[in-house]
Amino acid sequence: MMLICALKPEEIIGIVAAVVLVLSLASIVITAIRSYTLKKKAVKIVENLENEENKDVNEGDCTCSSEENSTGDEIITVIDSEEPQCDCECDENSCENTIDENECEANQTVAEEVVEDKAEVSFIEENDNKAVFEENVVNDDVADVEATQEEVKEEVVADAVEEKEQAIEKAPQKKAKKQVKKADSSLIESEVPFAQAMLESTDKIKGFYNQLKNELMSFEGVKNSITKKGETFKLNGVLLAKFAKGERFVIGFASNKVNTLAEKYEATISTDKLFDLAPVTFIVKSQATAKVCIDIMNNELKEQFDLTKKAKAKEVDYISELEKK
Repeated sequence: MMLICALKPEEIIGIVAAVVLVLSLASIVITAIRSYTLKKKAVKIVENLENEENKDVNEGDCTCSSEENSTGDEIITVIDSEEPQCDCECDENSCENTIDENECEANQTVAEEVVEDKAEVSFIEENDNKAVFEENVVNDDVADVEATQEEVKEEVVADAVEEKEQAIEKAPQKKAKKQVKKADSSLIESEVPFAQAMLESTDKIKGFYNQLKNELMSFEGVKNSITKKGETFKLNGVLLAKFAKGERFVIGFASNKVNTLAEKYEATISTDKLFDLAPVTFIVKSQATAKVCIDIMNNELKEQFDLTKKAKAKEVDYISELEKK
C-alpha cells in the first residue's frame, strides 16, 4: 500500500494499462488457438464425409448418375431442409427406384454429421469475429489509456508550473544590486581653501560639519588636520575619514571593503585623487545622509580600526574655531 501511495499518477496509470493489455492479449491468443483446433477438426470431418459418400454409392442394381456426380452442395441442401432424404433417380430398365434401407440410414447419419459440422464451422466463425472484436476493443482501450496518460501529464506539468509561480511570488524578493556611482570631481575641487569654503557655507551645512566632526573626534586617539583642499582624520597616522568642500560638502571613508560598504549604504565610489585613500563618499545635504555617516563611524570604522569612544566627549563648535584662525 505504501508503495502504491509513493507512485506518481502517471506511473499508476501506466501499470493499469499494461495489465489490461496483457490480459487482452492472453484472451486473443487463447481464442485463436481454440479456433485453429476447431477448424482442423472440421476439415477432418469433411474429409471423412467425402470418404463415406464414396462408399455409399450403389455398386450393384442401381447406378444413379445423380449420386455419382453428387457434390457438397447437395449435402448442404439436405442440411438446410432439415429433413434428410434419400432420393435417387434411376433408369426404369435397370432400377426399381428404391434404395436399400441400410444405405438410406447411412445417408441420414452423414447428413446429421454435416449439420453438426456446419454448426461447428459457424461457431468457429463466431469465435474469429469475437477475437477480432476483442482485439479492436483492446486497441481502443490502449488508445484511451494513452490519451488519459497525456491528459494526466499535461495536468501534472500545469500544476508544477503553477506551484513554481506561486513559490516565486511568495519568496522574498531580493533587492536588485545597485550600481555604485562615480563621484563628479567638480563637486569636490575648489580654488577656495577648505576653511574659507566652510565658513561661507549655509548654516545647515555648518551644522552638518559640526555634527560629523564631533562624532569623529569622540573616539580616543583621533587627530584632525586642515589643509587647503580639505580636512583629514587619522588614528596613529592611519586615515579614517576626510572632508572636502567644493560645490557640495563631501565626506569620504577609508575601508578595506570599498564595494561592499558602498553597496550596503548606497554610497559613491570617488575616483578623485583627493579621496584615493577614502573612496566611499557621501554628499552631505540632509540629516538622513548625516545619520548614515554617523552609523558608518560607529559601526564600520569602529570595527575595522578598533576605535574606542572617549569616556567624556564634549560638544565643540568647530565653525567658531575656524573663524578664529
